[in-house]
Amino acid sequence: MLDTPAPATILVPTPSSPSSPAPRFLLITQVVLALQLPVTLVPLIKATSSRALMGHHASSRLLAGAAWCCAGLVFVPGAVRNAAAAAGVLGK
Repeated sequence: MLDTPAPATILVPTPSSPSSPAPRFLLITQVVLALQLPVTLVPLIKATSSRALMGHHASSRLLAGAAWCCAGLVFVPGAVRNAAAAAGVLGK
């Protein structure tokens, strides 16, 4: 028996026409992942940089700062993309 779950893989064929449901499905999955990522990374960065929680294993201030900067670089484009999609700015 495996100790780790097998990764689920979904193969989406390249659509032959723009009306194919694949591009819409891919867009929806990207929006869901962009919304889920902050929920995962923010507590992770906070927990790993907490001296009270991690003791001497906590991340240094430099590493925590770098983690927050990288998280911001990931979150901001996703937030802008989702806001533009919600406002209808992007083409259909």
